[in-house]
Amino acid sequence: PVYVGNVNPDWKMGITNTINYKGIMLSFLIDIKQGQVMSNEHVRNLIRQGKYISTENRPAPSEGGLILDGVMDDGNGNYVPNTYPVANYRYYYRYRVPSNVFDIVDDASWVRLRSLSLGYDFSNLLPNKNVIKGLNLSFTANNLWISTKYRGFDPDMSKYGAGSNAQGYSGYSTPNTTSYAFSFNITF
Repeated sequence: PVYVGNVNPDWKMGITNTINYKGIMLSFLIDIKQGQVMSNEHVRNLIRQGKYISTENRPAPSEGGLILDGVMDDGNGNYVPNTYPVANYRYYYRYRVPSNVFDIVDDASWVRLRSLSLGYDFSNLLPNKNVIKGLNLSFTANNLWISTKYRGFDPDMSKYGAGSNAQGYSGYSTPNTTSYAFSFNITF
C-alpha cells in the first residue's frame, strides 16, 4: 500500500464581491479548492486504449509478443510457467492498466472564475417614475476560466454524477460548460 493523497481538499474558499457605482453593477465569484487528489479515469482509459503519451513506445506486432506472468498447461496435465506470447498491440489496447497508481492520480486543485455579472440600472434616467419604477439590464457569464494541473476535464465533476456518494474519481461526466445570460428587469 502506498499513500497517494486524500480526496478531501485541504481547504476551500470562495471570494465574492459586488461593486455598485453610478448605476453600474459588477459582481464576481472566484472559487478555490486546494489539496485534493483524484483518480483521473479519463487518462486511465486513454492508457488502456493506447492513446496516451505513455503508450507511444509500444513495440510493433512484427517485433514479437509479450509473455505475461502466469502458468499454462503443458499438454500432460502439468502447469508450467507461461511461454505463450501475446501480440503487444493487443495487450496495450485491451488489457493494459496503469502499472503505477501515480500514472492516473492527479492533483485536482483549482482556481476558477465561477461567475461574472455586469449590469446597469437605468432607473435614474426615467423621466417619470409613476408607471415604471425601475429598469435594469445585466449580463452574466458562468464558468469562464479555470486554472488547474489536472490532466482531464473539469476536476469538479464526479465520475458517477450527482447524487452519488463515491468520491475521488473523475473523467466520465460532462464537464461544466460556459454559459451566458442576459437579463432585462422592469419594475412597475
